[in-house]
Amino acid sequence: MCLRVCCHPQCLDYRPPFKAREGLAFCSQYNAFGCCTRGQDSKISRRYQNLVTKFKLHARVKCAKLLAQVLCLECDPYAAHIFEAEGNSRFDIKTATPGLCHEFCLDFHNSCEDVVTFMERRGKWVHRGRPSPPPAHRFCHNIRLQDTDYCYPAVKTVEERVLARKFNKEKNEGCLCAEEVARGLRNPIAAVHSKDGTHRLFIAEQLGVIRVLLHTGQLLARPFLDITDKVLTSENYADERGLLSIEFHPNYVRNGKFYVYYSTFKDNKTRPDNDEPFWGHGHKTVLSEFLVSNSDPNRADGGSERVILEIPQPALNHNGGQIMFDDKGYLYLSLGDGGMSGDPFGTIGNGQNMSNILGTIIRIDINTRDGSAYDIPRDNPFRDMFGVRPEIWAYGVRNMWRCSMDRGDKITGYGRGRMFCGDVGQFKFEEIDIIERGRNYGWRGFEGFDCFDRDLCYTPMLSNAIFPIHAYNHTVGKSVLGGYVYRGCQSPNLYGQYIFADTWSSRFFSLTENRRRRRWDHREICFGDDKYCTDRMRGDFEQFVLSFGEDEAGELYLLAVPTPKAYEREGKIYRLIDPER
Repeated sequence: MCLRVCCHPQCLDYRPPFKAREGLAFCSQYNAFGCCTRGQDSKISRRYQNLVTKFKLHARVKCAKLLAQVLCLECDPYAAHIFEAEGNSRFDIKTATPGLCHEFCLDFHNSCEDVVTFMERRGKWVHRGRPSPPPAHRFCHNIRLQDTDYCYPAVKTVEERVLARKFNKEKNEGCLCAEEVARGLRNPIAAVHSKDGTHRLFIAEQLGVIRVLLHTGQLLARPFLDITDKVLTSENYADERGLLSIEFHPNYVRNGKFYVYYSTFKDNKTRPDNDEPFWGHGHKTVLSEFLVSNSDPNRADGGSERVILEIPQPALNHNGGQIMFDDKGYLYLSLGDGGMSGDPFGTIGNGQNMSNILGTIIRIDINTRDGSAYDIPRDNPFRDMFGVRPEIWAYGVRNMWRCSMDRGDKITGYGRGRMFCGDVGQFKFEEIDIIERGRNYGWRGFEGFDCFDRDLCYTPMLSNAIFPIHAYNHTVGKSVLGGYVYRGCQSPNLYGQYIFADTWSSRFFSLTENRRRRRWDHREICFGDDKYCTDRMRGDFEQFVLSFGEDEAGELYLLAVPTPKAYEREGKIYRLIDPER
């Protein structure tokens, strides 16, 4: 994607876009990919017909055409951004107006001035006491968006810009290449090893399947684990629910235990369809333990599930989901803030509400002796604090997508145990954090280094907020993907660097600690062209990078798809290669 990039598409009810089950008669341009059901389409059509009659638009073809475009924007796959519904808990489509790009807005105003007057008085465009609409330039200034990438119709070019992006640079010096190691995967979202010396990679597909990639490069057809009957996801574009993380117990070679975190149905209800209202989509996320089969190391015992924790989710998005272990054998899990946008839950949001575990990273002891699901480690920072969930290790996070533990320097051990996370931003900034015991990372008061909620960010509650080690604005990318500190052997030029990316711009970066200046220096990583990336290597790959992976030797992998849909067998796994090694 080029410099002007887009966050992932999102509907007004915060669900992902979908294909209409029944054809849309009025807003038909959104049939294959949009946010409207047949019922919503009919309501828009009726509103349009009422306006056509009221303002006698039958003979004003241009105004009627522009009006139809504007009314249908609630069906657009980026509707939540176009209407700036994000972060607005009082949003009401009946009185809302979309953000229109300046030239389109001027044209709409000049062609439909009387209609604009009517629409202005219904919603946020209203100017009290003004008998006629404001001058065109003032009117269009008033409805501008905070993030101009989303104004209509410029937002319609997002996908074209994505597909036109070139991964290689004009100069290949210092660039990386990618070597394909597996294909035919359905939204691969994790690739981890089992710490048992077999050098296998276990690849999680979002719909609820774990596959085994042998050290020989063979991807086994038979799943290691299949829990698709329990996992809740959909065929919708960029659905954030599903099988979200897997991790193996530090003592897996002896106890055969591994852990999964996934979305599932609330109260064992049947799978919802796209016509069901948003609040009828109640679901929960589950952290569970499974055992490997006694007879086949490449098969799990599907009936061995032991549920450790269930978390009710108030919305479809922001489920978080990274499982990790530290050197003491304690389990960490990152949890999103509950979804929707702007963390609208209560007066301080879930991120600052320590009476629940949404918007936090928790730390628990799953090695219990009494049969209980888990214990609270003695050194957890809030273990004995009244009204605070004792599981919390750190809080004030939005939706951390991919965290990792640094293995540490092979000789000195420096950096061992540091936890790096990428926290997806709201309107302006994406950030990388190092997570430490008991720390408050600021959300929803702060987004990156910037104040997001002025009612919170200057209060004593956030006086101790920890700022990220790195943040970038939305001219660079809009959905950070946390990675790993490279500790492998095959690419020594990368050693000790933290490698991360942006899912929606497909740009890659590294952070290098400058201990003398107490800062992290960053650079963008380029990928080479076909003259530089030879043999089995390449410099371009599928557009959307969903996750990173790491094998037992510390080598890094990227997991990419051309379209982020959970049932498409188009995902591939690549090993990162430095040709100048």
